[in-house]
Amino acid sequence: DGEEEEAKEEDHSTEEEVSPAEEPKQNEKFPQEEIPDYFTPLTPDERTELKERLRATVRATRDALVLSDRSDGKVDDGPISSPQRTLVLGSGVPKQFMHMHHMKTGGTSLDGLISCALRRQSDVMGDRVNYSRMSECGSGVRSCMGTLAKELDASVVDNVFYDKDETSFDPADVDIADLNVCKTSEAEVMSYCASLHAVRTFGWSGVDKVTVIRHPVERAWSMYRFSLRGCYDCKEMKEVLR
Repeated sequence: DGEEEEAKEEDHSTEEEVSPAEEPKQNEKFPQEEIPDYFTPLTPDERTELKERLRATVRATRDALVLSDRSDGKVDDGPISSPQRTLVLGSGVPKQFMHMHHMKTGGTSLDGLISCALRRQSDVMGDRVNYSRMSECGSGVRSCMGTLAKELDASVVDNVFYDKDETSFDPADVDIADLNVCKTSEAEVMSYCASLHAVRTFGWSGVDKVTVIRHPVERAWSMYRFSLRGCYDCKEMKEVLR
């Protein structure tokens, strides 16, 4: 027994101790200077600024809700019997908000809700917000691209713009604010049923966006059924995917 205990002690003494400096770092995948933005906490000043923005939005929405239930338009007169949801945006300021509409995700219903909210704001507050749409369904996007090319004295092939010397360029890098092609420069709210390329082309890439997503298999099946007769000549889906 004594020999076994001595052997255990010798084995224990031969184990290497790992110093704290040699221990693996828990955040080795994302070093401190490379942590993604969504992991970086807000500073106290940023947190205060965000709270004030949220409070301002709540106050503006509250006033619109109260006004929506008043026959005389007064905020401080009587209780709210049936408050309504209202989207409140300022007028006269282009490119405030956009809906990135992906087909067969309920985007048409969301467009309807946005339109309803903007009409309500106009009726309640007398503040009309310019709302425009651009869609790849049909020839809308292609027509707007062609009009923009003419305004820029350029040609466009497969949505790529070329100068007279056949040098390609991106219209988003050119000041097109005064061109107002398809109302894209004066609109305060837009719905783009188009690619992100079109959004960038008409200068809306930096605008606050909302979209609706759907399970990809369900969306593919819905899109197939939607386009069955017009595009696929009643072929089975496996034939279309091939």
